[in-house]
Amino acid sequence: MSVELSANEIITHKQPFDYDSLLEDLNNDLSNKVSNIQQVDCANNNYISSMTALELEYNEYLKKDLVKICEYYKLSVRKKKKADLIDDIIEYELNPENFLLTERRKMLWEYIYELIEDEYLNKYIIFN
Repeated sequence: MSVELSANEIITHKQPFDYDSLLEDLNNDLSNKVSNIQQVDCANNNYISSMTALELEYNEYLKKDLVKICEYYKLSVRKKKKADLIDDIIEYELNPENFLLTERRKMLWEYIYELIEDEYLNKYIIFN
């Protein structure tokens, strides 16, 4: 396949060059990219803040309590140290796909602690 062009077939369109319009488009693109980067940084900072807060919270738990949480989430607990359990739980809970199950677990745990504090019902609750 070959293509031949003659001088008569070439059509040139001369458009006026608008420097201000080009500069405005460039600035808009640049500001959009900066805004996107700032949003990502903000999201990363929120993620890191959440991770740190959860780590501080779970460091106060006993290992047996962390094992209960892992078992609820169906996470492996075999041959793991407390720090590894904490990392697994935090990774699981910060995953947006697990939000509903995480909130449900926290709500149920609050109910259990409420029942344990009740004078009458605490003798029927075994959560050791």
